[in-house]
Amino acid sequence: MKKKMHNGKTQNQSKQEQEETAAEKVQCRIRGITARQAIEKMRHDEMIFLGMQRKPKTTEELKNDPIEKAAAT
Repeated sequence: MKKKMHNGKTQNQSKQEQEETAAEKVQCRIRGITARQAIEKMRHDEMIFLGMQRKPKTTEELKNDPIEKAAAT
């Protein structure tokens, strides 16, 4: 963009146009971040479904943990 402006092929952007392009870039980055987070969660869920990772323990399982009971006695 700067090369084109330097060669005189485009005009300088107005303040409003600069703000719009900046907003577009921020939105693009945010969409990318949220998409990567969603994909990571989907991968995690798939790994649990396939049995490659353990399911998170429920509150009942955490309360009745035999290892903690053995450590307490």
